Amino acid sequence: MVLRETQRAFVYFSLHGLTVDNVIVNRVLPPEIRDAWFSEWHISQSNVSRELEEYFAPVPVRRVPLFAHEVLGKQRLQDLANVLYAEGEDPSAVTQTEKPYVFGKRDGMYEVRLHLPFATKGDIGLFKKGDELVVEVGTLRRHIGLPRSMAMLVPARARLENRILTVEMKEAQ
Repeated sequence: MVLRETQRAFVYFSLHGLTVDNVIVNRVLPPEIRDAWFSEWHISQSNVSRELEEYFAPVPVRRVPLFAHEVLGKQRLQDLANVLYAEGEDPSAVTQTEKPYVFGKRDGMYEVRLHLPFATKGDIGLFKKGDELVVEVGTLRRHIGLPRSMAMLVPARARLENRILTVEMKEAQ
């Protein structure tokens, strides 16, 4: 389980306007494997599993056990589907609809609100370039095209609360 890479991918998708509606963790050791050699792996996977649930909430986390074989061919793909989805569950159903960013106006101030899971204040940078708001999270950079009503505005203030970065926009002086 590579938690940090998954977090970076999640932030990247959010910055690019994509909604993630499931996180799939694969190669989870089955509980029936009780060999002493695997005990540390069980502990490690258990700890990471708890972190995953906390970090990605409310996005559901689905687990796929470590299969004894590669998932190749129609039957093995069906086996994988049976693990991931309950009988009658539609794998293409949309389960999360929260947009990663929205434009709005509150108390007379225009704002851009971005969903930035895992970001901390020290990781975030932002600036205006033309009619785009440029948001940086670590080494990731996203150019967000601003609507016409906000294209001439500049960032005035930003705050990060509950995984949401709110950027207040004002007229340039």
